[in-house]
Amino acid sequence: MSDDDLPWLVHRGVEKALSYNLSFEDDVQRFLEFTIMLGAHFDEQAEPRAILERDDVNGMQKMDSILYSLVSFLGATYGPDCYRIESKEEPASCSRG
Repeated sequence: MSDDDLPWLVHRGVEKALSYNLSFEDDVQRFLEFTIMLGAHFDEQAEPRAILERDDVNGMQKMDSILYSLVSFLGATYGPDCYRIESKEEPASCSRG
């Protein structure tokens, strides 16, 4: 991606975020971050699309659900201790042999 593509990607991402009723700046920012990390069409995959199209949850809940889905996938792929949400009480540790 070139520097010239970034404004277009952000504009397109904001439009897509708004189409999923993500209207708070933090939610739109997280949508853009997922777009950069997972690809411009991540929202067209079955699980993210199902989450984003829900009308019974707000934008923050949608973005949290996508994050937890991603963490669960990574945990299942690489092991539960390598990819989980770390907390003060339960620090994450990953030992790959």
